[in-house]
Amino acid sequence: MAATENATMPHRMNDPHVVALVFKVEHGRSVAYRDDAPPIKHEEDAFRVVLEAGTVRLEFKEHHATEEGALEGVQAYIRNWELDADLRGHPGDFKLRFQRAEVIDRDPPPRSEPGFVDISASGIAALGTLGSATATVVKPSYPEPPAGLSLKADDPDVSTMYNRLAGYYSRREPLPSMAYFCLTMLERHFTGNRSVRRTATGGHYHIDVAILDEVGELSSTKGGVGSGRKAGAAGAELSRKEARFLEGAIKQIIRRVAEVAHNPAGAFPTITLADLPDLS
Repeated sequence: MAATENATMPHRMNDPHVVALVFKVEHGRSVAYRDDAPPIKHEEDAFRVVLEAGTVRLEFKEHHATEEGALEGVQAYIRNWELDADLRGHPGDFKLRFQRAEVIDRDPPPRSEPGFVDISASGIAALGTLGSATATVVKPSYPEPPAGLSLKADDPDVSTMYNRLAGYYSRREPLPSMAYFCLTMLERHFTGNRSVRRTATGGHYHIDVAILDEVGELSSTKGGVGSGRKAGAAGAELSRKEARFLEGAIKQIIRRVAEVAHNPAGAFPTITLADLPDLS
């Protein structure tokens, strides 16, 4: 019995090395990627990114002895990539679900050793996906991997605003209330009357105050029956241009908050009305 058990059990690796992590591309119902989307290859200092046929391989240039350590080393990069892609489209457009780690033994025992079985470690760890009630858009290519890190996706303010944005796209929340929540959540970090807080918010995040004022005005006075944040907004529907402006503004605001959270001392260009969908 003991000999049979030893013959089926994998050997203990003397010097395990994670060669690559493999992820599957997942997405909500609002988007799909063409089967013949061109492959993507991208180089980072610590790993190489290869995306092809709905699969992402992160091939390491440095040593990781464990699957857990390797995952920890790329988690921020993955979150950065997902958030960047989602803010260019819809929440849930691009998610990576971990499938397995490819591991080798850099000091393997001889193949003739009793009980030797050549294996690779594997695992499943969900990174999450979001559904959407919008029409499906078929995209000809996958989102490009970021060059290094530029967004702090796990910042509390970023996560909270992103979740509210996702709630709007999945029709769990009206656009005006989502937009107003995001605006006031940032303003709460500063003291003074509303004008003073708004000016301070714009200065801190390098966002033209005219954008914040427009977001505040539209989200307070428009929306129509069942969607307006205030009673006076019940008879004033958002126009298509106004809705597109609010969506675009909140995405830009979330991106900028993520940029500042990643690099608080960064010299960012000011986001102006010219960077957003036209209201005229």
